[in-house]
Amino acid sequence: RQRQMCIRDRFTRDVWCYLTNKGVRIAVHNIINKCFIDEQECILIGHSLGSIVAYNILMNKENRNNIKKFITLGSPLGIESIFDRLPTENPPRKAPSGIPIWLNARDTQDVVALYEIPEVKYKGNPIVINYNEVQNTSENHHGIAEYLTDPFVAMEIRKCLP
Repeated sequence: RQRQMCIRDRFTRDVWCYLTNKGVRIAVHNIINKCFIDEQECILIGHSLGSIVAYNILMNKENRNNIKKFITLGSPLGIESIFDRLPTENPPRKAPSGIPIWLNARDTQDVVALYEIPEVKYKGNPIVINYNEVQNTSENHHGIAEYLTDPFVAMEIRKCLP
C-alpha cells in the first residue's frame, strides 16, 4: 500500500507540474513536436501522463488527418481535477476532431486511471470508446507493458498496422 502511495504521489507531482507550469508544458511539447511527422499516417498512443500530453498535442495540432487512431492507456483524463486544469490555451476542452477513433483502455483497479473518460466532458467526434476490461497484472495495475499486451488493446493497435 505504501509503495502505491509513493507511485501515486510521484505521478501526481509530475502531472501537477505539467498542468500548472506553462514553461514545463512548452518544453515537453517542443520535444514531442520534433518527432511528429505530419505527412505519415500513424497511431498516437499515450500512457498515464503521456495521455494528457498526447491530448494537448492533438488539441494544438491543426491537421490531424494523418492520425488513424488515438489510444489512451491508464489515463487520468477522466479525473475531474485533471479536466479542470487542462491548459486553456487549447481550443475548448473537447474530443480531438479529425481523428476517426479514440480508444481509452483501463484496468478498473489502476491507481491512476480512476475513471472512464466521460464523453459528456470531451464532447464532439470522435466519441471516446472506454474499454474497462484490461487485466493489468502489474503491482499497481498501471504498467505500460501489461496494457500493451492486453489482447483487445494489441488487436486495436494491430488493425492500424500495414
